[in-house]
Amino acid sequence: GLEESIYLRLVSVPWDIPFSLPEGYQPAPGQGCMLRKGTDAAIIAYGPITLSESFRAAEALEKEGLSVAVINLPWLNAVDGEWLEAALTSIPFVVSVDNHYTEGGQGDTLASALAQLPAPQQRQLLKLGVNGIPVSGAHDEVLRHHGLNAEGISLAVKALIGARAQPKLRARA
Repeated sequence: GLEESIYLRLVSVPWDIPFSLPEGYQPAPGQGCMLRKGTDAAIIAYGPITLSESFRAAEALEKEGLSVAVINLPWLNAVDGEWLEAALTSIPFVVSVDNHYTEGGQGDTLASALAQLPAPQQRQLLKLGVNGIPVSGAHDEVLRHHGLNAEGISLAVKALIGARAQPKLRARA
């Protein structure tokens, strides 16, 4: 068994889950699993709500010609560097989706892990989550306000990829 603190969060909100875990998946500390393959960017999230919205965002982005992976990483404070490097092979952009404040969240853990990868493996990371005082409202209203619904995540991924690709387009002109 583990000799450290563990936190289990139960979500009791009914939520339509558009994905399933790979057959035979067994959680390993610091490792996640690929729910959807992609090459242009990877969204790393956890929990039924942020994973579902991330999955829907990747499906919508595919219709726009972008190939976006979705990775379930159920560890908020631990990332296995070797696993991360293998999971992100050739993926230049990473979006972390936290269902709480970004400060001290999984995005910070991923930033630290990415910084320790070899230089050729460096990737651009965008951390999505709650910034400022959370609003009150229905689930879809709160997610939309904080940009954590499928549409908000899609826009963030496109902005991240576009901001990086834009100078390349100008350089060719």
